Amino acid sequence: MRVASASVVIVALALVPVVSGAPGEWETRAPMPVPRTEVVAATVGAEIMVLGGFTADRGASRRADAYSPSLDRWRRLPDLPVGIHHAMAVGSGGKLYVLGGYTVAGVPLRQFLVLERGRWRALAKMPFPRAAAGAGVAGKHVVVAGGIAAGGRLARNALSYDLRAERWSVVAGPTPREHLGVAALGATIYAVAGRTAGLDTNLLDFESYRPGDRSWRRLQPVPDARGGTGAVGVGGQIVSVGGEEPGGTIAEVLAYRIADRRWVRLADLPTPRHGVGVAALGGRVFVIGGGPEPGLTVTSANESLSVGTVMRRHPTSAGGSTSQMLTFRRADGSRVAFPARARAWCGAWNADEPTKTLHVAVLRPSGPGFARPFWWLTAVVRDVGPGRTVRFPLPRGTKRPRDAELFVYDSVRENEASSEEEESFGRIAFSRIGCKVGAAVRFTVTGRLGSEIAQRSSVRVSGTYEGVVGKRPPWWPA
Repeated sequence: MRVASASVVIVALALVPVVSGAPGEWETRAPMPVPRTEVVAATVGAEIMVLGGFTADRGASRRADAYSPSLDRWRRLPDLPVGIHHAMAVGSGGKLYVLGGYTVAGVPLRQFLVLERGRWRALAKMPFPRAAAGAGVAGKHVVVAGGIAAGGRLARNALSYDLRAERWSVVAGPTPREHLGVAALGATIYAVAGRTAGLDTNLLDFESYRPGDRSWRRLQPVPDARGGTGAVGVGGQIVSVGGEEPGGTIAEVLAYRIADRRWVRLADLPTPRHGVGVAALGGRVFVIGGGPEPGLTVTSANESLSVGTVMRRHPTSAGGSTSQMLTFRRADGSRVAFPARARAWCGAWNADEPTKTLHVAVLRPSGPGFARPFWWLTAVVRDVGPGRTVRFPLPRGTKRPRDAELFVYDSVRENEASSEEEESFGRIAFSRIGCKVGAAVRFTVTGRLGSEIAQRSSVRVSGTYEGVVGKRPPWWPA
């Protein structure tokens, strides 16, 4: 989050009784005693510990609290030695460990603390400072992944602490990013989404690592780009909750089912926010504190969800065989629903321009033409190849056809939006592309498409398309 220009907003929650929800429904729990954001949470025994964070007056908090889900009650823990925000924490062997974070002056720390017998004790410092990262425990290894290192640079390696040998080592890191979610399940650490700078740089990356591996493994991308998210492993799933983007905070809660190797959507977070403390206990996910609006805003919200019931599978779309679709959201957060799957083919740019172009679009199930609604990506083959990222909008005065463009027609709201408009921003990253029938196509999109119609709103887009090139529709020019 960017603190310098942020105005402070406090969301006060009255003390309310627990709302006993059915499986798959959110429950409102006793609010955190002091509202704050960019907190960190960890489970130790039968309690969830919440530490540090930004307060409403822009201070870095020393406060530490413990929440008992069975009693729905909070108790005060000893204050931290120094106020921190954007820190990391894990629970292991009945002990609470806190790592790194920023000082109130925005300096990333190397500190590594453990709470023992009611006192904080300093352990061997991390080899390098870290903040806005994440941490998890796999076996007897505490792994700190992602985040910001010294000088404000994105960390390119990860740090691993052997709890038995009491020794740090520098290990391979995931794709460099900050404000990501990190979770552990069994002997594996997972790094979920994140961003590289501002809210318009949110990512879809999802990777895993086992202590001792030489590199991180890329997994199926997160369906929607998100930064400022939290993550936790529970019940064979990695749950990503919370986050912020240019359009606001993110309500959508996603879970990756490890056995099925796919993402599913859970019930939306009732109080969307970023900078949350996320922990799991007793088959439930707890989401505590955070900011209800992008920037420095604070809340005391405490909500929990049983993850035993999946609300619905995240939809997919194909142009051959496909693993995921692009998600288009209107300004009010609702999704644009498409009546058919996307198809990929190669042909001319259009009837007047013969430039060889890859097209991926939602067409009518039968007969010529595009569906209603539809989205349509065009990529000039000579300009776009594997590993190429096209940022939009293209510079003013760019002659068409060139690079890649994305368009969506929302017939429900009578809106048209595209990557050509000045107010659009984002990127299209190609990892696979070809123009022969059967060629693999894979690209990832994240950003905002500007409306081409006056008094209409922009459309947010994110996701990954993966499919194969099919035959050119007979009505499309060769």
